[in-house]
Amino acid sequence: LARSRGLDVTDPGTDHELRYDLGLIERFGAVFYATAIASGISVLSPEARGDTSGYGTVQLGATPGPALRLTIGAAAPLFGAHRFDAKVLSSLAVTF
Repeated sequence: LARSRGLDVTDPGTDHELRYDLGLIERFGAVFYATAIASGISVLSPEARGDTSGYGTVQLGATPGPALRLTIGAAAPLFGAHRFDAKVLSSLAVTF
């Protein structure tokens, strides 16, 4: 069994970064919505503590049924070290 290291507030893929998001959502009728999200990543390891970068994401989505959600969007760096130039995002979620 793995030993617990206490409260884990870091990104699941790494143990030396803290990730955070702030977003808005606007609905257009019963089916469509748009989101705007600002995200940040701060390094916690001693050698780069405090290095922070951020990116923004916009998405358009639809919920055509109670168990189905479709989303398409784009993300781009806003400040700090750029970890990517731009991303196109898409998702399909089915709940049951």
